[in-house]
Amino acid sequence: MTVTTPSCKPFRVIIAGGSICGLSLALVLEKAGIDYVLLEKRDIAPQLGASIGFSTHGVRIMEQMGIWDDIRAIINPLQDYGHYEADGTLFYTSQILPEIRKVTNRPQLLMSRQTWLQVVHSHIKDQRKIHSRTGVASYTQNDEGIVVTADNGETFEGSILVGADGIHSITRSLVADEVEKVDGDAKAAKQMKEGFAAHYHCIFATSKNEYKNQPGKPIMPEANVADFSGKDHCGLVAAGMPGQLFWFFYLKSADITNTPFIPKYREEDAEEAMRVYGGAHVGPECTFKDLWDARVSSNMKALEEGVMKTKWSRGRVVLMGDSVHKVNTPPISPDELQRTETAKCTINTGLGGQLALEGICNLTNGLVELLKTSPSPSSGEITQVFTNYETKQRPRAEWAMSISGHQTRMESQANWIYWAFGRLILPRLPDWLMAVGTIKSIYVGSPCMEFLLRPADILPPQKTTVSAS
Repeated sequence: MTVTTPSCKPFRVIIAGGSICGLSLALVLEKAGIDYVLLEKRDIAPQLGASIGFSTHGVRIMEQMGIWDDIRAIINPLQDYGHYEADGTLFYTSQILPEIRKVTNRPQLLMSRQTWLQVVHSHIKDQRKIHSRTGVASYTQNDEGIVVTADNGETFEGSILVGADGIHSITRSLVADEVEKVDGDAKAAKQMKEGFAAHYHCIFATSKNEYKNQPGKPIMPEANVADFSGKDHCGLVAAGMPGQLFWFFYLKSADITNTPFIPKYREEDAEEAMRVYGGAHVGPECTFKDLWDARVSSNMKALEEGVMKTKWSRGRVVLMGDSVHKVNTPPISPDELQRTETAKCTINTGLGGQLALEGICNLTNGLVELLKTSPSPSSGEITQVFTNYETKQRPRAEWAMSISGHQTRMESQANWIYWAFGRLILPRLPDWLMAVGTIKSIYVGSPCMEFLLRPADILPPQKTTVSAS
């Protein structure tokens, strides 16, 4: 179905950004029969040394996208979870991932970001709508539509512009400029540009699952996950794909910085971090230095965090994905920590990727419903769809920021409360209880695409308790 206006111009979405959020949105819009064009300033699916994780609900959305069979064929569904001391002593083990899968019939996964993007890209039927090496430079909008000018001079006409171009979003910066110059709201514009803070930085890397000096000897069993906690630093590794390890090493930054003034890190910085901390174990034999030596690709970046406080849209422009919410949150007070569900939900791998997919569901559901009754919607009708999307998405984003932030601070022992929880309470919680909390918090009530066949839902959460007791 192609939705047309009385002037025979199709309702058209211009997508800025071709990474996780933007490319997924393109595929979903194609399935919804809504015309679009995607502009990505770099190549599609570059190798950045990064991985991407998804929760069980993210898998449910992948089923609707039609990509799950391809993804399932190339991943190791994550299973055993081990928590280690820096000297390699096993602190405790967890079976929360198998418990969650038992109820949802879907796994938790961690895989190559590049591979995931390649799979999504391969499922898009009309590749002519994907424009790589074409970034957004500016836009103009009015009551009739929006015109985007690319950095190569090309212009693209559409009905709305979706800024899915990441934490350093050009689209968000352009909206902020418009808010300041046209609306005269300098405070809101400043918040949009500087509202994300970095308290931590991280090495993201992919390594071969074999020791550099002992070819053929696996560093860790397939499908296993392991982590380690230290003062102001922590790390995690997962054997998420056959023969590959995806790992993260988090370090607390010396200073808190804000966008757009967040520092960039070089290879030398990562090498220095491994020189100082590489001896930390993430298994009985494996150290992070072993992972570093076996690396295929790596990158060190600041961990920007936060949810944009100002409105996520203006006129015919709407922001989504990392351009408005980025996992990890600023430190919170001890009493707030005690009020959260961190005790029930500590496995947060995949919240960032999941938020992107949830935002796509919330926005596209609204567009599909609007275009059924108003093929040529007014600016006011579009604004209402954007408002509804933000109303549904913002609480999920703020919750995910809180959970992810708590876990980072617990694993890096940010204060004595986080230390006590991670060392004394968490190991004593039964896996089934943590699984129930995770399912309740992440899975139940999360959105799907209402215009596509809805995958089978999970069993009622209370049945988990009965079967595990």
